[in-house]
Amino acid sequence: MFSKPSYREGAVERLGDYHAAEILTGRNLFLTMDGPDGELDTASIDRLIEESFI
Repeated sequence: MFSKPSYREGAVERLGDYHAAEILTGRNLFLTMDGPDGELDTASIDRLIEESFI
């Protein structure tokens, strides 16, 4: 989706809003992205969550 300018611009704006609210990547926000084929690697997300909270 980041290949679409309108989506990318909205995402950048949301990240600014999150930062203003002290919601920060690496601290209390996980970011995910779908691949070029539109699929999401849920196994990697599961590992990230387990490593962060266990």
